[in-house]
Amino acid sequence: MPDTLDYNNYLLYPALVSVMSSGILVDFIDEPEASFEAFSFEEALGRAETELYIVLHSRRVVGRKEGKYSKIKKPTSFAEAAKIATEEGRYLHMVAISEESITTYAKRNLTVPTWLSKMADRANLNLSAILTKGIVSELGLTNRLEISEARRQAQED
Repeated sequence: MPDTLDYNNYLLYPALVSVMSSGILVDFIDEPEASFEAFSFEEALGRAETELYIVLHSRRVVGRKEGKYSKIKKPTSFAEAAKIATEEGRYLHMVAISEESITTYAKRNLTVPTWLSKMADRANLNLSAILTKGIVSELGLTNRLEISEARRQAQED
């Protein structure tokens, strides 16, 4: 089994679910800031993805310590998480988050002729999206699998 489960461009984050007298505790192994309490299993499982996404997204947008951007780390493997869950007598719930939803972005300055900039503004074009598509095309990345693999390699650098 691989260290990080990747199924159709999703990262799977393990959450330990505990029944307590006050309700249900959902504790993310890799992202403790996303942990929360709920009144029922339905509420807990329904909120898990949202709570995790909020933490990952806020880290991407505002960064962590000293305002530096933090890389999204690879989640704990299913095997490791299952071992922790059994040792502690908790339920294991895997929460899927799309890699694209937690992609970090680099700010770049762009220089284009003034007349072209004016035309782009009038046409309400998204220059960042156009530049991204152009770079992907220039790199010869033709499908989502190649793009996902390139993203993964770049994040490891």
